[in-house]
Amino acid sequence: MSRFYISPHAQSDLSSILEYLAKEAGTWVARDYREQIRAFYRLLRDYPDIGAPRPSLGRDIRMGVVRPYLVIYRHSGG
Repeated sequence: MSRFYISPHAQSDLSSILEYLAKEAGTWVARDYREQIRAFYRLLRDYPDIGAPRPSLGRDIRMGVVRPYLVIYRHSGG
């Protein structure tokens, strides 16, 4: 099982997304999306190589999707 760190910038982005969803689509939609993100985090914890490599973005950078947003992360293999 891998450990991971959520940067302050990523946390801010997620908060903004959840606020937007709550305002535009309702709190239930925002809560559901938050759970989808948490499920993706659990998946990353257990299978950190699951995302598609994105070498054009930098070394060890991978991308996953939690529709409609992209999750960009660094996996250093350690």
